[in-house]
Amino acid sequence: MWDDLLVKSERDNGDRSVSIILGIYIYCLRKWNQRKLWYIKEQNRVKNEFEAAPTIPEIPPFGERFDFMDPIQGGTHFFAFVNNFIQHYNIFTKTKQYKILWSTISCSGLIDRNEGKKRTHWWYGDVIATFLFGYYLKFGNQYLSEALTCITRIVSQLRYDKSKANKQSIMGRAGELGIIQMISQATSPTFFLAEAYCATASR
Repeated sequence: MWDDLLVKSERDNGDRSVSIILGIYIYCLRKWNQRKLWYIKEQNRVKNEFEAAPTIPEIPPFGERFDFMDPIQGGTHFFAFVNNFIQHYNIFTKTKQYKILWSTISCSGLIDRNEGKKRTHWWYGDVIATFLFGYYLKFGNQYLSEALTCITRIVSQLRYDKSKANKQSIMGRAGELGIIQMISQATSPTFFLAEAYCATASR
């Protein structure tokens, strides 16, 4: 089933969508939401995060709605969980906001003058895209452009605060921004945007 999932994902998207969804987007959202430290070079970090939780036979293995913070049950539930987020990811990557984000980053050049060939702007792009995906999972396309602007402003502060950075420090400090908590606690897109605006104004 896993091999079939990978083949189908590659055929439909022509990219590594499963590894992006599990290894970057959902993994980061889960860690950042819990404000947990994590390490890029940690052995089997993604596998350990998505290992099956204990199951109780009397409780149905899965419900109608998936949340990225759900504990992962084994077997059928795991594949339903992954397929759910693949479907959301496929739609998300077709939004104009997602395309604008990555076209802007691509146009910024392959070499950052201050960072040499480290291409740190791509890492910031991953952070912004991950937060935007978390927003999209909750609110869909509603005010997605405004959310992209607010998220980008907050995340950009990481770049201005530190002259040199590596992927570990960027991903680690992104969790301290509180963006995913703002999204999780917001009862509407406008509540999130208001709080995010205040966060950018105070920085």
